[in-house]
Amino acid sequence: EYTCTCCCLNRPEMSVNVVNQQGEKVFIGTIADPWNCCTYEFDIFDDKGDMIYTLTTPACQTAFVCNLPCDDCQKVEFALLNKDMQEISKTKRKGKGCMKNSLTNADKFKIYFTQDMPWNHRALIISAMMFIDFRLFEEKGGANSGNVHTNFDLD
Repeated sequence: EYTCTCCCLNRPEMSVNVVNQQGEKVFIGTIADPWNCCTYEFDIFDDKGDMIYTLTTPACQTAFVCNLPCDDCQKVEFALLNKDMQEISKTKRKGKGCMKNSLTNADKFKIYFTQDMPWNHRALIISAMMFIDFRLFEEKGGANSGNVHTNFDLD
């Protein structure tokens, strides 16, 4: 569905559903992209609408300003904050080496989970990283705009 987004108006959201063993679609949460001037933030809400995590990173980084194929120009680290805004983990977008970066548009992410994190929170964080990949790193328009290639390493 098409919507127009401008600064703080009409920011995009993503609903996350899973299919249970009975084949029923079950809503597990929402990912929101609120507007911030100097950071990229993505809020993660559970199925009750309570904010459980925020993924945040400064907007002034090499990967956002100079998107060249070298590894340093591909690297972005997001802090995973709990609802009290304390950092509990990290996620990273990283390069695959200068040659591979220049030959393919596949992005590579690494996600670090805490040991006590429930499966639905893990699913929401993975979904948030796919949303972030689409919002920040995929080229808009053009012949290959529908082809999204993302690799995840989960720890």
